[in-house]
Formats: sequence, C-alpha cells, structure tokens
Amino acid sequence: MPPEIIINAESRLKIFFDKLPVPLLIIDVETGLIMDANEKAEIFYGYAKDEFQRMTIAAINPFIPADDLAAFRAKALSEGYNQAIFKHKRKDGSIKNVEANISLILYNNKHYILSVITDITERVQAQERARRLYDFNAALAKINEFVADSKDENEMFKSICESAVKLGNLKLAYIAKPDESGRLQFPASAGETGYLDDVFISVNPDIPEGQGTSGKTWRKQKSYYIQSFASASFLSLWKERAERFGIKSTANLPIFRNGEIWALFGIYHNEENIFDDDLKILLEETAKNISRGLGRIDAYKNELKLRNALEQERDLFKILIENIHSGIALYNQEKFIYVNSAILDLFHYSKEKFLNLNVNDFFRIKEDNLYYSNTPIFKPYFNKEFSSRFIYQYLDGGKIHYIDLFRTAITYNNEQTGLAIFADVTDQILKEQHILIEREEYKELSEIDALTGINNRRSFDNKLAELLNAALRYNRPLSLIMFDIDHFKNINDTYGHETGDFILKELSALVKENLRSADFFARYGGEEFMIISPETFISTAKELTERLRLKIEKHNFNIGDSITCSFGITDIEQNDTSKSIVYRVDAALYNAKETGRNKVCIDDVSC
Repeated sequence: MPPEIIINAESRLKIFFDKLPVPLLIIDVETGLIMDANEKAEIFYGYAKDEFQRMTIAAINPFIPADDLAAFRAKALSEGYNQAIFKHKRKDGSIKNVEANISLILYNNKHYILSVITDITERVQAQERARRLYDFNAALAKINEFVADSKDENEMFKSICESAVKLGNLKLAYIAKPDESGRLQFPASAGETGYLDDVFISVNPDIPEGQGTSGKTWRKQKSYYIQSFASASFLSLWKERAERFGIKSTANLPIFRNGEIWALFGIYHNEENIFDDDLKILLEETAKNISRGLGRIDAYKNELKLRNALEQERDLFKILIENIHSGIALYNQEKFIYVNSAILDLFHYSKEKFLNLNVNDFFRIKEDNLYYSNTPIFKPYFNKEFSSRFIYQYLDGGKIHYIDLFRTAITYNNEQTGLAIFADVTDQILKEQHILIEREEYKELSEIDALTGINNRRSFDNKLAELLNAALRYNRPLSLIMFDIDHFKNINDTYGHETGDFILKELSALVKENLRSADFFARYGGEEFMIISPETFISTAKELTERLRLKIEKHNFNIGDSITCSFGITDIEQNDTSKSIVYRVDAALYNAKETGRNKVCIDDVSC
C-alpha cells in the first residue's frame, strides 16, 4: 500500500478517535503508561493531552494497588477484552465512578489497551442512596423494637447505638448528655468509639468547644446535618480526629424527655453528602422514637413504683391514689370497693353511683372500641390472669376520649383484689394518629420496584384491592392483564443476568410509555408483570394488549434475538376478590404459554 494512503488512513483514524463522544484512553499493556487520550477524556478528567502522555493509569486510579492494575491489563491481553467498575480521580481532585470497557488493539506490531470510559457516578450514587435508605429503614425498625420493649434507658441506648452502627453502616453513633459544666458525657456509644476518648465537646456557648453541631443542637433544640466535616470551619477543633477515624459527615438530633431537651443522638458517617431529605426524615423519626421510648420507660417506672408502693406501704395507699392524676379503682368479683377522685372526674360519676356499679358490666368493653386491634380483652383477676393493658374509646357527651386501662391483681386487706388504673391518653393518641398520617406519606419509598422503577408487588396488591372494591361497589368495568417474557430463563442462561436485568428495565419502560394514564402497571415477580385497567371492558383491554404485544415483538433489545411476551386477560365478575381475579388471569396467561406463546388469551379459553 502506498505510504500516502497509510498516512491518510492513520489521520482519519486519529480524527475518529479524537472526536468520539465518550472518553477514550490508549494504555501501554506492560507499563500502564497513557499513550493517548481523546478530547472527551481531556474534558472529563481535566488533563491536557501532553499531561496524559506523562502519566500512568495509576495517576487517575490511585485506589487500586499497582499489581492489581497490572493483573487487570494482563487479563485484557490474554482474553482480548475486560470490563470493570473503578473510582477515577480527576485533576481537580473530585472522584468519579466509571465503567471501563477494555479492548485489546494492535498498533505497529505492539499490543495496547483501548479503554472506553463511561461515567456512572449518578447511577452509583442512586444505588448507594437506595441502599442507605434501606439500611436506615432496617435500623429504624430494629430501634423501634428496642423502644417498644425496653424498660431500662441505658440498655435501650446501648441497643439503639449498636443497631444504628450495624444496620445503618455508620462509623459511630452515640447518646450524649452534658454534665453540670456543659461538657458532653457519653452513656452509650457504638462503632469507632475511640473518637470519643478524651474528646472535649460542650454545649456551653462561651467556649470554642461549644460551637460545634452538638452545642448548636442543644441550644436551638433542633437537628443539624453536616454534609462535609472537612468543609465545616466551625468543626476545625475536631477535624484531625475525624480524619484519623475516617469520618466525613455528621448529624446531631435532640432527644426530649418530659417536653424538654434531655440528650443528643449523634451519628457519624464515612461518606460526604449523604443526608438527603428522605434520610433526614428517617433520622428525625428515629430521634422522636427514642424520645417516645423514654416516655414509655418513665411510664413503666411510674407504674412499677406504684405497684411496689401499694404492696409495701398499704397504709399510705389512699393518700397516694388520691393525689395521682390517673383514675384508680379497687374491686372484688362483684363490686368496686374503692375509687379515687380522678376516676370520678374522668367518668363524671358520683362516688355513690360508682360504688354501686356492677364490675363485670363496667369492664365489658366491645372489641370494636379497642384502639389497637387484636388486643386480648382482660379476664377477671380471680381467673388467675395477672395483668392486662389496652386502650379503648370512651364516648363522653358526644366527644371521643381514649382511655389507657391497666388492670392487675394485688393483695389488699389480706385478700386478692383487682386494681385498675385509668389514664386519659386522648392527646397522645391524636399525636400518634398524626404521626401515622405522616408515615403513610413516605410509604411510597417501599412500593417501587428497585430494578425497573415501576410499582412492585406490594403496591399492586394494595391497588388491586382498592380498584376492585370500587368497581364492585359502583358496578363499573375493570380488566386485569398479566404477562411475562417468553423463554426468559434461556435469555439469562445465554446472555447473563445483567442482560436479563437490562431487558426487564427496557421492557418496563416500553410498556409504561404505551399505557394510558389510568392504567396501573406493576412488576409482579421475576419476569411477570400486571396491568390493572379500570373503567375498561375486556374488548378494549384486548386491543390494548395486542398493541403492547406487537410493540414488544418489534422492539430492538440489542441482543440479536427478538423478545416476545405472552398475555392473559380477564375482567371483573360479581363477588370477585383479589385472589379470584388473579387466579383467572394467571390461568389465561398459562393458556397463552401452553398454546404457543407470543399471544393474547382471554381467561383460560379464548386465544
């Protein structure tokens, strides 16, 4: 070939290399030297071409030992291709998550590596955010268990810190209280507790040690979130200590007891910028639960003290119960033998009338009036039932009150006697109901399929029950479509699970964009999907389904083979339940697959 043709070909190849819209690097297999970089690589990494040509790949990938990088290149040399995910450091010091697709090229009789770089930072951050939310949800669930069950605050604090570190993947978690001088003491901690050794953190505003997040949280009685420890100048006193223990972000949340700030919940993480709105919501809920746990412990201790006092100092019994805000009653098998003034105020009875009430009639509470469902109704103490506690509704002049009723058996005047304690918890219940409403607003976090981004099985079950009930109540049409991917197992076995996941996501996006706004689309499990079509007769549903089937069959999934799906359809019947309608649509799908696949079947008979 004439030299000028070779030169022109190399020139065109060089232009093609430089102008490709993705970062490209050419690397020497043996030395790791960067031989060339295209324009996109210069923009992405911030280095000029001549700077690249004086660097090895280790300069932008300093997080992996040189021997491992050499082994990676050697594998590319032996296999001709390799792929991996790395953290790459740019010239400005920022870190990017990248996917490197490595190919072997031959130039001037020497092998080089062509590395195609894809920036996947946003995808990795989204995955890490989802993981963090999942971890913190798990930690919150465990903490709620401790809060509900603990009767000792120190044990509760210890369990909370350990769960937060273990399940929330924190570097450090602690509960802190200031001493008389304002210096924080740490009754419970977990994780990198060495950070707290001899540390001086204060809530005193007059000294430098009181200017950190702990001092601000204590004084302002609100949470503080520091996304970057290193960038917060007011944390300079503790910066070296944080670097030593790998701490990069922190948060402090107030813990309240009896309506006043009582302690701090501190958490430290090894990543920056993790405290997004969703995570803050979880952390705020955790702090509130700890405060509620202290309230429950206080209530438990108060009740325990009351029982002990009643058993040990019977002579002071009347004085005690007459000066308590809760209603107190003593009773035998037939009648009340003592009631305090608080219980008379609560139920608006005179003492004479109350003492003449029938005990069994008074305690006969309908299950419909129980605030918490499935609460066992208390059995009389003389049947050897030791104690019981539940909350029930009490109607007083047209206004609903919530009464917390605790009953147990005690010894009074050498006889076994029933003790009942009544507390008006209406304000507390109303607050809990408000919290439940807020919690429902965040329920969506657990109703989206992580892979495809569409609704998951849980949200489908809820939506089907809702729409099915509405359709039955108002005699409206409703159709249900179920489909799955034909030979999906073969696809996974042939192309790998990563390709299988890609097809699930691509298929979900394709179907979603071709549905109506009223249709509810969900991943039912594996490669199975469901579509709920309200206000839709089965004939219209079949037309929609046929369009979807053809769209999928004609779509290019970039695997060399076409992808097809089998569909089953059914519509609502009188007295349908979620179980019955799903059973029919599943049978229809089964019929479609048994009779050849890539088709639409109505119920289990018509294809």
